[in-house]
Amino acid sequence: MCEADGRGSWKKQFFGGYLLVILLSSFLLVLPSPPVSAAPVADPGGPYEVDEGGAVILHGENSTGAGTLTYSWVIVIDPTESAYLTDADTSNPVFHAPQVTQDENVYVRLTVTDDSGNSSSAVTTVTIKDLLIANPGGPYEVAEGGTVTLDGTGSSGDIENYSWVIVEDPTGGCWLTNGSTSKPTFHASADVSRNENVTVRLLVVASDNTYHSADTTVVVKDLVTANAGGPYTVLEGDTVLLVGANSTGSNGSEVKEFSWTITSDPTGEAYLTDADEENAVFHAPPDVLGDVKITVRLFVLDNYGEHDIDETEVIVKDALIANAGSDVTARAGENVMLDGGESKGSIEIFSWAIVSDPTGKAYLSNASTPTPTLHTPADISDEVVIGVKLTVAGSGLSDTDVVYVKVVSNLPPSSPSNLKCDGKTNPGVVSNPAPLLSSVFVDEDPNEVATRVQIQVGTGQNGSDMWDYTQSGITVPVGSEHAVTYDGKPLLPGETYYWRVRYYNGSSWGEWSDGTATFTMGTMRSIIENGASGGQEEEAAEILLELDPSEAAEAMAEAIPSCAAEVMEKAVLLNPAGTLAILQAMSAEVRAEILVQICELPDSPSDAALLLELMSVEMATETVKAVMEEKEFDALDSIFSELSSDRANEIFESLTSDQRRELYSHFSSEAREKILPELRPKGGINWFLVGGILGVVATAIFVLRRRSLKEGEGVAGAPSRPSVPDKWSELVGAFLKSGKPQAAVRSPLPADEVAESLKSAILRQGVRGLVGIKRVGERVYLVRRRAQRPSRPPEETPKEEVKPEVKPEGLKELIGETL
Repeated sequence: MCEADGRGSWKKQFFGGYLLVILLSSFLLVLPSPPVSAAPVADPGGPYEVDEGGAVILHGENSTGAGTLTYSWVIVIDPTESAYLTDADTSNPVFHAPQVTQDENVYVRLTVTDDSGNSSSAVTTVTIKDLLIANPGGPYEVAEGGTVTLDGTGSSGDIENYSWVIVEDPTGGCWLTNGSTSKPTFHASADVSRNENVTVRLLVVASDNTYHSADTTVVVKDLVTANAGGPYTVLEGDTVLLVGANSTGSNGSEVKEFSWTITSDPTGEAYLTDADEENAVFHAPPDVLGDVKITVRLFVLDNYGEHDIDETEVIVKDALIANAGSDVTARAGENVMLDGGESKGSIEIFSWAIVSDPTGKAYLSNASTPTPTLHTPADISDEVVIGVKLTVAGSGLSDTDVVYVKVVSNLPPSSPSNLKCDGKTNPGVVSNPAPLLSSVFVDEDPNEVATRVQIQVGTGQNGSDMWDYTQSGITVPVGSEHAVTYDGKPLLPGETYYWRVRYYNGSSWGEWSDGTATFTMGTMRSIIENGASGGQEEEAAEILLELDPSEAAEAMAEAIPSCAAEVMEKAVLLNPAGTLAILQAMSAEVRAEILVQICELPDSPSDAALLLELMSVEMATETVKAVMEEKEFDALDSIFSELSSDRANEIFESLTSDQRRELYSHFSSEAREKILPELRPKGGINWFLVGGILGVVATAIFVLRRRSLKEGEGVAGAPSRPSVPDKWSELVGAFLKSGKPQAAVRSPLPADEVAESLKSAILRQGVRGLVGIKRVGERVYLVRRRAQRPSRPPEETPKEEVKPEVKPEGLKELIGETL
C-alpha cells in the first residue's frame, strides 16, 4: 500500500505541474489584437461594350471606402493584346479598343485604396464588338460584252459569307459568276443600244447571322465595236468569207463604213474582194509550204463618227496535211501504236522518225505505215518525253506533224484498302481525341513504293472541312499499312465523320478511296481520360472548349480527377475565357479536386493559381473552402504562393476568422507574405478557449486518477488489448498494385466513415501523391492521382474502362463485413 500511495502522490505532483504550464502558455500566446478598419469596396461598373476602334469610359466612382480613395485600373486578360487604358489612376479611365475580327472580351481590374492603406479589387468585362460593314466598291465601267471584277474586300467585320446579286438590269443580259466570293466577275450584256446603269448589291453575313448590304453601280458602255471574226482556215488556192456583220456602233447607232485590209502576208499572193463591204472575200495563195498565217484588219465607222479596229488571222493550209494523232502516256517498256490515219490529202508516202529521246533507247517498227509501233525503254528512273514526227508526201507536196509520248516509270496507284480508325473499320465509338487513321497502299506494280499520302476528313462524304492533309517523304511498299495521327479541327463527342485517302507513287496520284469510311466519337468523359493517358491533353482540351460549358463541366466531373486536371491545365492556356465558363458550371467540390490534382502536375501551381485569378472572388473563395474541407493544405500553400497579392487577400478576407486561422497556420513563409498584416490572424483572450482548456485538463486528471487506482488494484504485467490489423492500409496497397485507374469500395458503413478511414490509411502510407478519394453520392472510389500513359499500338482502339469493385478479404473484424 505504501508503494502504491507513493506512486499516486508522484502522479498528482506531475499533473499539477503540467496544468500550470498549460495555463501559463495560454496566457502568453493569446494576445489582444488591434482593431481592424473596414476595407474599401471596389466597384468597376460594367459590363461594358465598345465598337472596334472606339473608346468607352469606365465608371469606378461608385466604389466606397473611408477617406479619399485612390484608383488603379489594369487590363488582366486581353485576347487582342492591343487594348489599352488612359487616365488609369482616376475613377473614370478611358478604355481604347483595337480593331478585331470577332467579338472579344477583355477583363479589367479596379483596385481602390483608402487613406489607411486598405484596398479592394474587382474585375469587370469590356466586350469589343466586331462591326459588320458591306463595301461593294465602285462605281465600275465595262464595255458591252466585256467583264469587270467587282471587289468587296473593303468590307469589314466577322464575315462568314458574301452574296452578290444584280438588283436592277435595264439590259436584261448581265450576269455574275463567283457571286459567293469577295471578288465576283460581272459579265456585261453583249449588245446594248446605249450606256446602261446596272445596280449590283453586296450582302455580307457574319457568323452570328447578322448581315449588312450595300449597292454599287456598273456602267455598261455601248461602244462602237469592230468584229472581224475568225480565226479562219482555208486551203491553199481556195477562198473564205470574212464576216464583219457582228460589228456594232456606239450608243445604238449603226456602222456606216467597213474597210478590210491585209496587214501581213508572208507569201505576198493573198488578196481581198468586196473589201468595203460588211463581208469581204479572202483569196488564199495558190501554193504554200506548210501552214501560213496571214493577218487581216477590219476598220469600222458609225454614225457618231466613232471608229474601232479589229484584227484576225487567216491560216492557209498546205493541201497535204499530216496528222500524227494525240499525245499519249505509256508505262516504261510498253509498246505504243501510233496512228497517222487522220492525215489529209493525196498521200503517197508515210514516214515516221524519232526526233527527241532523252534515253536514246526507244525505236520504231513499221515506220513507213500509217500505224507504226514505238518501243519505249524499260529502265528509266523518271518520266521522259519522246517526240515522233510523221511526214506525208504526195503530188510533189509534203507536210509534217509531231506526236509526243510521255513514258512514266509507273502508272497511278489503285484505290487504297483496309481503311481503319484506331485499328477498327468504321468504329462506332472512338475515345481518342486525335485518332490514328491507317490504310493499305495498293498498286498494280508489286515493286512500287508510295512517297506521299493525302487524307481528307469531313462532316459529309468526300468532304474536307475538318482536315485536308498531305504528308511527304514517306516510303510505303505495296501492301503495307501507313498510319497518320489526326491533326485537324476538334472532333466533337457523338459526331460521325467521313474520311478518305489516296497515295502518290513518285509519278502521279492514285485514286481516292470510296469515301464511305467513317468513325464516331465517344463521350467527352472518355475523350478526356484517353487524351490524358495518351499524351493528347491539348487535343482533348480543344474539344472540351467547343462544348456547351454545362456539358463540359459534367464530363469533367465524371472523369478521373487526375485526367480532368491535365486537360483543364491545357484548356486554361488555350482559352482562359472559355475555361472560366466551364468552371462556373462546376460544383465547388469538383473545382477543388481539379485544383488539387493540377498542383500534383509538374510546374503547375501557377496554372492552378491562374484558375483562381480568372474566377470571381465569390467563386474562388467557395473553391478554396472546398479544398480546405479535403485538408489539402499543401496544395493551397503552393497556389497562394503563386497568386497575386490582390487576389490572395480578396479570398482570405472572405473567409471566417476560424478559417483564416486554420489556413494561415498551414502556410509557408512565402504564402504568408501574400496576406496583408491587418488580415493575418492575431491572438486575443478567448475566455471560452481558456475555459475549454481548464475543462479538458480537469477531465484528464480525473480519468488518469481512476486509471491509477485500477492499475493499483490489478495484476502487474497484464497484457494490453491486441491491435486490429490495418486492413484499410492493405486495401490501399492492393489498389496501387492492381494498376487500375479507379475502383469502387463497397461497405455497409456510412460513406463518410469509409472516406475518413481511407484518408487516414493513405496518410499513414505516405502515398497521397499517388492515390486519392472520390465521392459520387453514397459511393466511395479510390482513384489514381497520376494517369499512366502506356504506349498504344496503332491497331488497337482504346476501350471504355470498366471500374472494378474492390473486395479484399479479412476486413470483417474491422468494418462489419467484407468490402
